[in-house]
Amino acid sequence: MIFKKGAGIISVFVTIGMIFAYLANQNNKPILIDRPVVKTPVVKNVTNTGSWAKLTKDEKPGSVKLYQSVNTPDGPYDVTFDYYFTTKTGVLDVLLNSVVVGILRAEDEKTGESASFRSMITDKDLLGAKGLIFSLNLSGPSGSEILITNISIKPI
Repeated sequence: MIFKKGAGIISVFVTIGMIFAYLANQNNKPILIDRPVVKTPVVKNVTNTGSWAKLTKDEKPGSVKLYQSVNTPDGPYDVTFDYYFTTKTGVLDVLLNSVVVGILRAEDEKTGESASFRSMITDKDLLGAKGLIFSLNLSGPSGSEILITNISIKPI
């Protein structure tokens, strides 16, 4: 994963094969992370498949959640990640402190293709926040599944 234009990493949060990073002081030198981070899964129904995290919905009510506490930039920023629904069922809600910033539906995706998610965040309540909860919640019928990688939170 390459982060273009970043002088330093203020905070890096690592979870289940993904890197959450807040980059500051933009310059011309890229920050290169040349291998996926692999960590033992600590959340039920979330597994690491190389550099992709896999969320699988079980038969229990509610959603499967992958979440991380993050510090956000003071100005507008993008939340981005790549994803791939391996089934034609399931809905992924993307939240920042319980504010929905995106909804992805498996039925709307092309079978067999990965895609990218991007949400520009300008809500003043979500800027410059310490300990904000970034959450990916998968709901749907049992067996619904999504793969996620390359998660980043970076200033615009």
